[in-house]
Amino acid sequence: MPPTYMISPDVVCMNRAKKDAETHYKKYIDSLEEILKNKNSTKIRLEINRAKQWIKKYEEWAIKWHKKHYIKLSDCYSNIEDSHISERVRPPSAPFLDLYSELT
Repeated sequence: MPPTYMISPDVVCMNRAKKDAETHYKKYIDSLEEILKNKNSTKIRLEINRAKQWIKKYEEWAIKWHKKHYIKLSDCYSNIEDSHISERVRPPSAPFLDLYSELT
């Protein structure tokens, strides 16, 4: 039987947090960047930078959230075929928070 390679829970939580941040906030950043292409505005540049900084903080918060709510699923395996069929469900998603809300 070949060995089963697993990914560290810390890396799994980090990947899940990045995916959550992209899922929740990518459209907003993309829309701001599209506006910036059409209208070169310092105010929009500042808003993009502010949003990106907040999203980094959100990712840090989401990593902690995922560690607290950690469930071993198929994304914990290097090869998805090593996972059991019951583990092949979508991992939980960190909650969507209003942009610039307070992260605790």
